Amino acid sequence: MIRKTILFITILICSLDLNGQYLLNTDFYESDELDIQPKLIVNDSVVDVNKFVFHNLRWIDGMNEGERVFLSCIVDTNGHVGTIELLKIPEMCDLCTIETVRVVSSLPQFIPGYKNGRKVNAKITIWIRFGF
Repeated sequence: MIRKTILFITILICSLDLNGQYLLNTDFYESDELDIQPKLIVNDSVVDVNKFVFHNLRWIDGMNEGERVFLSCIVDTNGHVGTIELLKIPEMCDLCTIETVRVVSSLPQFIPGYKNGRKVNAKITIWIRFGF
């Protein structure tokens, strides 16, 4: 019960935008429906999201090597990460899930995705395998 409560609180906090508004975007496009995918820009370079997340994870005592976390999130029309949905979480490593959500919720601003020449909310999928 404590595990579910901690994960719920973590996800709820990560679903707030900078103004404290909930980003429960229901109007979005899947990544395969977009004309142009959202791009993560770090230091004026396009960066792979999965690699960025992996390199910004902190190893915490109690994490299990080899665990995988799959999640999706919405990149809004301003390039901010909103609603985080956990797709697959490790049963034996809550710390892996919490750390992944922490890093994803603090991703830098994206260049938003485009559909038919206009900015749209886009759903992206991120997967992380813990193995340092």
